[in-house]
Amino acid sequence: MPMTASLTRSVLLLVLMAILGAGLAALGGRNGLVIGAVLLLAVAKARLILLDFMAMRNRQSGMATACLAWCAALALLAFLRFWLAG
Repeated sequence: MPMTASLTRSVLLLVLMAILGAGLAALGGRNGLVIGAVLLLAVAKARLILLDFMAMRNRQSGMATACLAWCAALALLAFLRFWLAG
């Protein structure tokens, strides 16, 4: 089954965000801004995966919102752990 233009765009964005996140993590070190940016990129990638690849973009259920809130909460906890430990 061929990918649609929307899925192709999502794949390209995911690859770009993965490269950007890896580059930031490699070059930024233990800077709080860098860690926050990497975690925000992770939540953005989770949003794309949820909406496009799990087919939740055109649904009215709260499942996508709940899953995205869970991802955001985990990212916030990870940032708080980094901030409190350092």
